[in-house]
Amino acid sequence: MKYLEKLTLYLRLHDRNIFVDGTHLHREILMHMSQLHTFIFYISTEIEINDSIDRLSDNDIQQTFTNIGYHRIACAVNYYRKSKAIYHVFSLPFVFDRLIKIYNHFPAVIYEHVTKLTILDDILFNYEFIVRIGKAFPSLDDLTIIILQPPSVEFGRDELEYNQSIAIMKYLHLTRLTTSYKSDDYL
Repeated sequence: MKYLEKLTLYLRLHDRNIFVDGTHLHREILMHMSQLHTFIFYISTEIEINDSIDRLSDNDIQQTFTNIGYHRIACAVNYYRKSKAIYHVFSLPFVFDRLIKIYNHFPAVIYEHVTKLTILDDILFNYEFIVRIGKAFPSLDDLTIIILQPPSVEFGRDELEYNQSIAIMKYLHLTRLTTSYKSDDYL
């Protein structure tokens, strides 16, 4: 791999104890590829966290890539269930056809090629978020929505009536919709 000139990498890692950031990627892989001039990537790392692990921000992760010369990237770090974190980092423009396990916090770019998307969160997705998904993923044909928690007690009749009165969001290419939720209140 020493003479590799172009690398396209789609990598999803689970049950790690640290994020794969720019420093780690450079030290373990890229510095051994002296001929590499094109690196297109998507890296998702899911980790267990505890009090001994510093909670990194999007900027913290992005800076590790800037430090090694990759400026056209986007990333999102999401903490959930009090003991888990998932982060996504990728080169721009995004060229892959799927994104798995994104939360309501994701980079504000257009994902032209994404046809399969899984979104999840601990909280109810609001209408504005669903509209944002429709605009950010214009080619989407397979959408999975997972809501990890039942709605809070504050989720009352006013919210339900508001949700029933808003316009329907259209996804022009959607052929498959899968939902998973902890309560019938989300229907």
